Amino acid sequence: MGINKVDQKSIPYSILYFFVKIWHHVFFYKKVEVSNLDRVPKEGALIFTPNHQNALMDALALLFAVDRPLVFLARADMFRTKIIAEALYFLRILPVFRPRDGHGEVKKKQDTFDKTTEVLQKNYGLGIFPEGNHGDQHTLRSLKKGFARIAYQTEEGNDYSMDIKIIPVGILYTNYQNCQTTVSVNYGHPFSLSPYYEDYKTNPAIAYNKASIALNKELKKYMVHIDLDEYYETIDFLQTAYPEQIIGKDYKNFNNRILSSRKAIEILKDYQENNADNFEELHKDTEQFLAKTKKLIYIQKLQLSKWKWSCLIIQSLLFILLSPILLVSHLVTLLPVGIDFFATSKIKDPQFQSSIKFGVSLFVFPLFFFIELLIFNLVYEYPWYYFLILYSVSVIIITQTASWLRHFYARFKLFLFWAFHSKQFKELLSLHKKIESQILSFSKK
Repeated sequence: MGINKVDQKSIPYSILYFFVKIWHHVFFYKKVEVSNLDRVPKEGALIFTPNHQNALMDALALLFAVDRPLVFLARADMFRTKIIAEALYFLRILPVFRPRDGHGEVKKKQDTFDKTTEVLQKNYGLGIFPEGNHGDQHTLRSLKKGFARIAYQTEEGNDYSMDIKIIPVGILYTNYQNCQTTVSVNYGHPFSLSPYYEDYKTNPAIAYNKASIALNKELKKYMVHIDLDEYYETIDFLQTAYPEQIIGKDYKNFNNRILSSRKAIEILKDYQENNADNFEELHKDTEQFLAKTKKLIYIQKLQLSKWKWSCLIIQSLLFILLSPILLVSHLVTLLPVGIDFFATSKIKDPQFQSSIKFGVSLFVFPLFFFIELLIFNLVYEYPWYYFLILYSVSVIIITQTASWLRHFYARFKLFLFWAFHSKQFKELLSLHKKIESQILSFSKK
């Protein structure tokens, strides 16, 4: 079947989709925020063009945040091995051939083109990452022209009758590697490439360029984009660490991290442009804070303004009370968690770690459930569903307490830092208060 699998109804695919979506929404991420889904048309040919931040997780974020089936495009070199190619086709992924792939793949190029047309005509969405690669900076990198080439060639093959719409999509993560964090998806307004059809007929390169410029402009409206200038690190850190202080009372009105981050960046950029001297002082203080905490990431991520010893005491007591339950849960899931940790520790690219962690956990947790269930039945005389309940509760406890345990661990490390490096701690706290005071002086109250 090969390439024909991508747009065929499949019971195995539907089962896999259901299971993976539950794992993605319930166990892996604490919260999935989707904004402006109403902008996505119910009918018509659509090409979704998200920014690319986090390898496979970007595709899953898009796949599970839209109400129509999607087919994705990936590099053709991933399809060289037949068994891998069959798996990718099953997962509704098509190969996209680049000029560097040579001219020896003419037949395959035509097959992809024909299937792309079928996919769009069947009301499937097409997912393309126009940046071509992923990165952890909150900025839009230069766009490749593949999305435009596919759109124009498909229109040309259908007498320009399809009116394919391009939908920019912003994706943002509160943390790339950790589970039980938040992923945000923000849909932009669809736009057509029809204004550039005549350019394409006379000079395709001009049409490709105009389409890239249009998408660049639109995509920046719906994602977190910070210009890569001398103030990038300052603005990125401040909008991440102090969003409530920057935005003020309106912060509670934002139900999507992308929207609140964009607002915070807008306020910071306005302050930079209209109060250059004051912003320069804030910039230098922030640089100093980041330099002092370079090896103390847990301090950067904690809201020092909300730091209270009473919180640590309460959390410590809670940890002690819950420790028996946590211990049992960790023992039951020790092997799958250990394998997951080992697999990700070998990945050098941080943006691939969550994808590997997700894929491995999706496989090893059910596998070890059946292995441990077999051992349980051989050793104990209790009904098998006793272990089912124990294992299910353990997985839920492990995933749902992951974020809380990380915060508790960070606060405990902060306590140790205060206890053994009190002078440095006071310097950091003083610098933090100065930064916060500067922010509050210009932010919306």
